[in-house]
Amino acid sequence: MQLKRQCSRSPSFQKKRTFEDVLENLQQANLMNINDCARDEINLEKRQLLLEEFKAGIWEVEEYRRKLKELDKDEACVVETPSRKRVQYSPDWDEIEPE
Repeated sequence: MQLKRQCSRSPSFQKKRTFEDVLENLQQANLMNINDCARDEINLEKRQLLLEEFKAGIWEVEEYRRKLKELDKDEACVVETPSRKRVQYSPDWDEIEPE
């Protein structure tokens, strides 16, 4: 009995992940991938539009290069939002003591 209590208190003891935790992690990973793809597609469209404007003579070479640098800075400033660490553990039945 004492050994079980000590094991449950030890920091190296890892709790089981629930099915909901696994689903939440998968959903977060999928959303991050979808957002990354959408962001890349938008950036590509912006670059193509800028190139077409340059070819049409709307921008000078120096202005075009400046705009490209601004787009690069905008892409570099994208910060990933930290994931929420909401963890719910399922108890092992051996750890639950009857009252």
